[in-house]
Amino acid sequence: MVLFETAPSLEEVGRVLGPLGEVQAVAPAAGWLGGFPGFMLRTNPDDDGKLVVDVVDKPWPDTMGDTQHDPDLFSCWCLGGFGPLVYPGNLERAGQHAYGVPAASTMISRHRAFVRMRKTLSSPDAEPLADLAQLVTVARAVLELPGALAYFQPNGEVLLDRAALAASLEHAARTAVSPLELHVNVRLWRVEGANGWILMDTVGLEQVLVPDLEVLCDSRRHDENTVARFLRNVSLYQLQRGDVLADGDTLDGPGGKWQVGRVDESQVAPPRPVVRLTPTEGASLGGGA
Repeated sequence: MVLFETAPSLEEVGRVLGPLGEVQAVAPAAGWLGGFPGFMLRTNPDDDGKLVVDVVDKPWPDTMGDTQHDPDLFSCWCLGGFGPLVYPGNLERAGQHAYGVPAASTMISRHRAFVRMRKTLSSPDAEPLADLAQLVTVARAVLELPGALAYFQPNGEVLLDRAALAASLEHAARTAVSPLELHVNVRLWRVEGANGWILMDTVGLEQVLVPDLEVLCDSRRHDENTVARFLRNVSLYQLQRGDVLADGDTLDGPGGKWQVGRVDESQVAPPRPVVRLTPTEGASLGGGA
């Protein structure tokens, strides 16, 4: 998604999509579920996936609606119209954890419309990152339009401004490392009533078919930035190896060994299974030095 102050015209959107491939206007059914005016974009004749770009002249719906008062919105949420992994409150949480984007809350409050980019898988055995990269290419072009505020990835609860998106892509091109941070956020909470303890996690890794990660540790022993890098490195390890981390495994991490535990439900929203990583020094919540 790209958030806008006011909805861009179809002509403007069609113009920036033109250099990316074959563009065909879409005449949607009415409402959230049917879609809004936009385009079908085909960037590769060998790609069987469908990429649809529509212009939504409404703010992002951060709640699901309900069957009585807004059944169309509720159905769209339930059927994945906003993304396969979205969960209510995702834009609010993305803004709260948009580290390095100081204007995040302002961009969210100013937005009144968004351009939505959706893609079906190219094939059953397609690499998800290839389809995600294609969506980012489209989003970057749309982000150049007047009135565009931010890149928003609701499945990974990522909110970035134009400069942060460009910097991530430039770093990926320079290092040949996948820009996973465009699709997967690393978040931080301070545990109330537990001096120094923090909870950190990833959100969005299920898009690339591996579980999210979660850490609970004492920040007086483990630097927050170091733990964040550790989560990014383990994310990349899973991206390369797949879902291989099992209960009882250990990994080299900040300060020594970290133990792996498979957990059915995360500590914080969205609810999902996670791989919990715990430092092996034997500390427990509230028992830090």
